[in-house]
Amino acid sequence: MAIEMRVMLTKRTSVTGGELFEDIVAREYYSEADASQCINQILESVNHIHQHDIVHRDLKPENLLLASKMKGAAVKLADFGLAIEVQGDQQAWFGFAGTPGYLSPEVLRKDPYGKPVDIWACGVILYILLVGYPPFWDEDQHKLYQQIKAGAYDFPSPEWDTVTPEAKNLINQMLTINPAKRITSDQALKHPWVCQRSTVASMMHRQETVECLRKFNARRKLKGAILTTMLVSRNFSVGRQHTSPAAPTTSTAALAQEADLSQPSYNYPTTLLPTFLSLSLEAQGFNNMDRQEQGWLAASRQTRQNWRAGPEVASTVAAVSHGRTGKHQPAAVVSRQLLESDSALLSS
Repeated sequence: MAIEMRVMLTKRTSVTGGELFEDIVAREYYSEADASQCINQILESVNHIHQHDIVHRDLKPENLLLASKMKGAAVKLADFGLAIEVQGDQQAWFGFAGTPGYLSPEVLRKDPYGKPVDIWACGVILYILLVGYPPFWDEDQHKLYQQIKAGAYDFPSPEWDTVTPEAKNLINQMLTINPAKRITSDQALKHPWVCQRSTVASMMHRQETVECLRKFNARRKLKGAILTTMLVSRNFSVGRQHTSPAAPTTSTAALAQEADLSQPSYNYPTTLLPTFLSLSLEAQGFNNMDRQEQGWLAASRQTRQNWRAGPEVASTVAAVSHGRTGKHQPAAVVSRQLLESDSALLSS
């Protein structure tokens, strides 16, 4: 029954618009009201799967796709590889799964959990939609988890000064530590900032948010490209050693630890690589970024402005994605070169 339901909900449809976050940075105009529209569509999808007793467990920017390239295209949830079936408000320990920056406190505490984990992830996504950077960040994964478990986020000035109190209120309700008190998807859809956006949400263009999102996108794709290169290289080597036509399944966690890039807590079959490049590299997310600074949460405005992506990052990601970088070099060498170039860009 669970498998049949999941197939029904996640059957392939034509999704040709690319990532929501990439579409946002390509727009000439982006406001708080637009962010409200985005989270409204995300919440509608989450509410739909929750009504069918499905929990996604890995909501993040990479898994938010647009149905088409037309303006106002519907947002679709993607990658249900970690989805589980629950019964109503059932809470149980279903295992440690998800992407570190979007994990909820109850998952990190290894407490019973259920549908509220998706709402927490939506809160993180909404925070990013409004300012272009995440509410929880630290290069040290243990410290990141401590931040999440404590709900240690804030709304720093000046970037949050122009965000309406109603938007912050919704984020606070989504990022409530106690899952029993966390807002539900149905309740969130009825929040004034969502259902009355034309009169509640600000219409002011958020240029700085767009710039921060552009840098955010570049770095997560860079890390995804690095891991993809490593996985493809590893599987090419395996393929030369074995004559079996069956595609090997490789642990991304093992490969990531080899490269000292991240420590994801779950495995992905390599057949999923063409669909999503990031593969949850946010585990140590952008861990070569601005190492002389103290991290994002406590960073000064100047530190945040140091997130400069530039054309070099974009071209490097494209080169890796199309196999033009490191054609005759081991993946580890390519990865090291990419990381060094990333660090150089950030220090420039």
